[in-house]
Amino acid sequence: MAIWHNSWIFTAKFEAMFKKIFLLSVFVAILSSCATHKYSQINHSKFYQEDYPGNVFKSKVFNTNDSISELFIQVDLNALAVLSGESKEEVVKNYVFDYSFIEGEKEKEVLQVGRINLVYSPGNSENYKFFKIKLRTQASGSYVLFANVEDKLATKAFVSRINILKGVPNSEENFMLLNDDGSIHWDNFARGDEKLSIKVSDLSIKELFISWYPPKFSPAVVPFDPVKPNELKTLESTEPFKIDIINGKSAPLAFKDLGVYLFHLKADEKRGFSVFKFFGEFPYVATDAQRLFTLRYLNPRWEFEELMGMEPKMAVDEFWYFKSRKQERSDDMMRTYYSRVQRANELFTSYKEGWKTDRGMIFMIYGSPDKVYKFKDREIWEYGHDAFYSGLRFSFKRIDNPFSQNDFRLFRQPHYEISWQGIVDNWRTDI
Repeated sequence: MAIWHNSWIFTAKFEAMFKKIFLLSVFVAILSSCATHKYSQINHSKFYQEDYPGNVFKSKVFNTNDSISELFIQVDLNALAVLSGESKEEVVKNYVFDYSFIEGEKEKEVLQVGRINLVYSPGNSENYKFFKIKLRTQASGSYVLFANVEDKLATKAFVSRINILKGVPNSEENFMLLNDDGSIHWDNFARGDEKLSIKVSDLSIKELFISWYPPKFSPAVVPFDPVKPNELKTLESTEPFKIDIINGKSAPLAFKDLGVYLFHLKADEKRGFSVFKFFGEFPYVATDAQRLFTLRYLNPRWEFEELMGMEPKMAVDEFWYFKSRKQERSDDMMRTYYSRVQRANELFTSYKEGWKTDRGMIFMIYGSPDKVYKFKDREIWEYGHDAFYSGLRFSFKRIDNPFSQNDFRLFRQPHYEISWQGIVDNWRTDI
């Protein structure tokens, strides 16, 4: 499957100049919407809302060498057609992919921008469009890339943010998973009996080590209780085993057991690139046992233990359906809750399933935040029209985690208890 593409597809100098000026003007307009002229001051809540970008396109960055990182994009035409209400043929004509590549420390300097019409994608796939874009980088440093699929009138947009790290041997962008046929495996999840190869950017690497950690990870604690001890400090792995790397790639690997597989460069250095294997349908919630376990946040411990002692389907039905609430209401609440579980898995998975994380917990109970501000190592979520003063405000800090850069912990506060209990009561009653 060919996915190579030049990021500047313009046939005349005038057209190239016009589009570049247009992109820069759009970019400046975005920045001018905030007082500090920083991306971190832009509301990124669209990342987490229903039409979040993962439904429409997948992205992967690979650090090819000291001066180039490569951005790979796969646009799902079926998903884009459903969300836009247009046919696949129409979205190919009406939608574009563009990106802004910026310096990562202060998030102010624009390094590279580009725009591509979907119709210019190579290949003849009816369901997907593929692009490969070269990003000019230094040998070391941090970068942020904003990727965007939108219609030409800019009335509908799907935006993602990717943090890129250069010059660090165990950086996630120095590794890439490949399917059996050599195509990109777009996430870090292994499913079923599939076999995956790992590709490395440094061709001098001749071996990697793999440590396996069993999936003994607990759900988050409620936002108003003191956080429990860091479970990462007590993890024990199996003895690492070695795999050969030939011409920058491993042989196909099977991931038999559930848990975390950590690929690392040295046997005694437990930090690197992780592959996660959870239940077979992940990130979807497909069984009654999974639906039951994710009710943990909506029940006091004693009540949850009673439910866990029941047959899973009976327990799920008993929780959601009761005489004082109409079945239609229960059906609607179930759909909402379990769709949030799935979205939490897609968005917030780190070393454990996304629904078990702090951000996943808040997302499932409160829903998608009205405002999201992203900084280098933290996120701020706000609920309510003036959340800073009268609504809810949650602050999350990135935790140093050998398995993932996607692990954020909540700053817990006693005053969250009132809103938490009120919303949980809404889930549990006929309101």
